[in-house]
Amino acid sequence: LRNDSAYYSRDDEDDEEPLCYDCYTRDARQRAIQDYSYKPEPIFYGNGNRYFGVELEIDGAGEYSGNAKTILALANAREDLIYCKHDGSLDEGFEIVTHPLTLEFHQKNMPWETIMCEAVTMGYRSHQAGTCGLHVHVDDANHNRNSLKNLMSIMYSKEDILFKALRV
Repeated sequence: LRNDSAYYSRDDEDDEEPLCYDCYTRDARQRAIQDYSYKPEPIFYGNGNRYFGVELEIDGAGEYSGNAKTILALANAREDLIYCKHDGSLDEGFEIVTHPLTLEFHQKNMPWETIMCEAVTMGYRSHQAGTCGLHVHVDDANHNRNSLKNLMSIMYSKEDILFKALRV
């Protein structure tokens, strides 16, 4: 195994046991909260030519595997839609990351409201925490000035739903 293709487990603090990509991902899949650098093979959901990946940071109730497992179970009941990652910018939380989904899939199949209500019940906050962000990754499909303007309009038009679900 060459050094430039070696991966290391989060538990291997001294980087003494190099792993190939397959072994590293098998080890990582068993964790509820992945390392910040974790990046699985993307799974694309929905039919369309534009996909969005979301990273929602939640903070205030701990970086606990049990909480992450609950959120993962809610979101991934039918398909692997999300994974959770460590984020060093958070005090007591983690980030929820989606695989690339079409906008329609996000709206009709992604259980955002259920996830966010459960996170709030556990004691997490996002916008109110003052440490969190919401990041939306947009694929590099054929964007132009109008498509980017439409994307921003959609995000602003749904802001009230996010704030209501997080009680902010």
